[in-house]
Amino acid sequence: MGSSSSKNRDTEGKARSARIDEELRQSKAVLRDEVKLLLVGPGESGKSTILKQISLAYRGECSEAERQRYVEIVRSNVYHNMRLIKVKPMSKDVITGYIELEIIVPYELLAAATLVMDQETLHDVVDDPSSLCEELVSAMSKIWEHEETRRVMQRSNEFQISDSAAYFFDSLPRLTSPTYLPTTDDILRTRVRSIGITEVIFPLPQTPSTRVRVVDVGGQRSERKKWINCFENVNVLLFVAAVSEYDQKLFEDKSTNRLEESFVVIMSALRSSGLA
Repeated sequence: MGSSSSKNRDTEGKARSARIDEELRQSKAVLRDEVKLLLVGPGESGKSTILKQISLAYRGECSEAERQRYVEIVRSNVYHNMRLIKVKPMSKDVITGYIELEIIVPYELLAAATLVMDQETLHDVVDDPSSLCEELVSAMSKIWEHEETRRVMQRSNEFQISDSAAYFFDSLPRLTSPTYLPTTDDILRTRVRSIGITEVIFPLPQTPSTRVRVVDVGGQRSERKKWINCFENVNVLLFVAAVSEYDQKLFEDKSTNRLEESFVVIMSALRSSGLA
């Protein structure tokens, strides 16, 4: 009786071991046929844009359904970038705004500024970014077309705003049209802060049996602790730095230069990957 039970356990153990061996064999086969490319760099450096460019190049143009999904993102970017200019009326008679630069806001922008910065407007746009009311679009256009706002934007390196803001503001009538469908350029210029890990997988055109896995990781300081889990089986480590940010500060730390942070990040990434 005891001998029979022991034999059953041995058989089950061998079967389990065989399954594990087979899974390991299949995993190794997949790794042999896969190239893993890891994008690393600080926040706002352009990693996600590169990921989108790679996807468009190797997976083809976005479908109409995919473009429709970007309508909400584009319009949300437009509105939130306008708020980042921070045209904020402080009282009925004195308007101190363009806050970070301490530039006086022209009185004629009072009504438009009040609408854009209003918390109720913010809630409405957050609830449904795809639909910007005519009054809000008119207010944003008035602010953007004013010469003082253009003066503020000439110093955009001194505050936090997307480098695509001017592109979207110039296109307000098109972006807010009822029939608007984002172009490829619109999609590439959208900004959604990376949180966690994003992957794109596609076959190599020359060798379809080989897959390329491109991994994008969030670059904000709070996201970097997740990087350690991504360095395993990496074939290509692509470090991304935006040299145009030489005179800008970090989103999460207004005392640190973005380009200087890039050097810190690359050394940290090399140490973490065991390549240093």
